[in-house]
Amino acid sequence: MRIWVVRASEPMPFQPGVRLWRCGELSQRLADAGHDVTWWQSTFDHVNKVHLFDGPKTIKVQPGYTIRLLHGPAYKRNVSISRLINYGVLGRRFAEAIETMEPPEVILASMPTMEMALVAVRYGKKHGIPVVVDIRDLWPDIFINPLPGVVRPFARLPLMAYYKMAKDIMKDATAITGVSQEYVDWGLLYAGRKAGPLDRPVYLGYRRRHLKPDALAAEQQTFLDMGVDPSKTICCFFGMFGFSYDLAVVVRAARILQQQGDDRYQFVLCGDGDRAAEWKDGTEDLRNIIWPGWVSVDAVTALMEMSSIGLTTYRKVAKQSLPNKPFEYFSKNLPLLSCLEGELRQIIEEEKVGAHYIAEDEQSFLEALQTIPTGGSELEAMRRHIEELFETRYSADAVYTEFIAYLDTLAKGIVPQADTGAEI
Repeated sequence: MRIWVVRASEPMPFQPGVRLWRCGELSQRLADAGHDVTWWQSTFDHVNKVHLFDGPKTIKVQPGYTIRLLHGPAYKRNVSISRLINYGVLGRRFAEAIETMEPPEVILASMPTMEMALVAVRYGKKHGIPVVVDIRDLWPDIFINPLPGVVRPFARLPLMAYYKMAKDIMKDATAITGVSQEYVDWGLLYAGRKAGPLDRPVYLGYRRRHLKPDALAAEQQTFLDMGVDPSKTICCFFGMFGFSYDLAVVVRAARILQQQGDDRYQFVLCGDGDRAAEWKDGTEDLRNIIWPGWVSVDAVTALMEMSSIGLTTYRKVAKQSLPNKPFEYFSKNLPLLSCLEGELRQIIEEEKVGAHYIAEDEQSFLEALQTIPTGGSELEAMRRHIEELFETRYSADAVYTEFIAYLDTLAKGIVPQADTGAEI
């Protein structure tokens, strides 16, 4: 199978100390299985906000696996006009670059970026190539969801071009996948049709990582030197300190616990970003919170080995359904403390693998936290069940083996018949 993977803003395999995300993991597994893969990416490092190269670059990762990096202007903030300009430029340069390329047999285009996904579906339609649109974030809804309901109709007006783009992408897609069923349903709504036989969720498969004993001990010693205390129930978090997340509720809950003299829990919150100062200011007196900053993928692995609970803490306005974080925690058999509604709450409650709390509510957070067992046979049974769920449903091996087989059927010409439905 000759396949193009279209997705900017992910870590790449040549970057030191990174953990591959969805398209990076898929591309590597496709190449290892003998398929011919071209991954269309950006020279701009979305996490660190720096250019990796001064212009377009082609990198041969291994035989049959090429990364083609397109160059666009830099941006400093995730939510900004500059980022939209970057994506617009990437879309134009992607359209220019593929005109001289040998066509693939199938295209997987992530959304976002919208501009590159639109180019992909138009190219597929023109050349008779099946295109799977894989929904990772609900653009452009993501820009107006944080706003009060009365304001949203007005906020849509300057984004009308993006709403039209979303409809065009979904209508011309051969099939729609997404990281959850909710995301697939959202895409079908924009497509104006019912689900076809190839529209389906594909979960965020995660690779279980293990460190050699010496490396594990060294990484854990770093956390011990910071004050991480393995005798306590460690609740860990890793991620961008961006507008979708809510660590303020953790800070408020930690303060209540300290005031009550309850020192059973310790919150280790790793990361950095736009909201770091907002969350960290005034927490110097809290003995039960540690802020390690950005940590390596090895450090993430080591801290999860020391932890008892994984935190999935979002704002009320966040529309994430099944993000990567729960599966990352599951890879180390950690129960979840989560505020997300929908599919993740259903998994937690049906499978009994953690607890759900009301977003932004510290009392609900504390009540839910204290329902998760911290030791004994009950905790061990929960962790064994999480391990089984991970291996059968959410591991990279399970998810990407099935995903590759699915893409191969499309490359061989199996195309769904779409039903017509009402447009939004």
